[in-house]
This record gives sequence, structure tokens and C-alpha cells, in this order.
Amino acid sequence: MIDPRTLVRHAHAAARVALVAALAATLAGCQEHFQGSCDWRPAGNNRCFDYTTGYKEAKDICDGRRVWSPKPCDLTGAIGGCQTNASTTKWLWPDGKIKTKADAQVMECTSGWLDPVRK
Repeated sequence: MIDPRTLVRHAHAAARVALVAALAATLAGCQEHFQGSCDWRPAGNNRCFDYTTGYKEAKDICDGRRVWSPKPCDLTGAIGGCQTNASTTKWLWPDGKIKTKADAQVMECTSGWLDPVRK
């Protein structure tokens, strides 16, 4: 006869394996959809855009003054951002007009505010 404690240990181990597999699949899905970013800050603007689709067009307009990257925008010092459409997130930094989260929400992101935290 099998000890019930052994069955419980096996059930817990199987649950941990399933959880790790689900987490890995979720993270892989996030990586798969991210396409790139265009940082406008080197061109004197206070924004950077992350793209999940439509990156070819975005990459084409990300000219020499703006910087294209295969990585997400570096959010260091960002006030926050907003989802401008289903495939683009606009991140904002303080500048002459926008100094606070409230300024950014009124002037740039009237809906769908995002705090500058990577999940």
C-alpha cells in the first residue's frame, strides 16, 4: 500500500511543475510579441514608444535623431505612459510642459494610464 504522504508529495510536485510551465509559457508569449522601441529623447522629445506589432512602419520613422532598439524603452525617470493603441505604448519623461503625472495624464494620456513599472 502507498503511503498517503507520498501521494500528497507527488501531487504538490506535479502542481509546482505545472505552475512553472504555465509561467514560462506566459513569459515566452510576452517576449514573442514585443517587437522593439523607438526612443525620441535623443531628438529632444520626452517620449519613447514600445511596439508589439506594426514595428516595420515604426522602425522606418525612427530616423537618425531617434533611436530604434530591439529592447523595451528604459523607464528610468519616466513619469508613466499610456496605451496609444493595441500595439503601442507611449512612455513619458518630465520636460518643460510636463512635470508631473497629472500633467501627462491631461496633455498626453487622457485614457489608459500606465505606471512606469515592467511586469
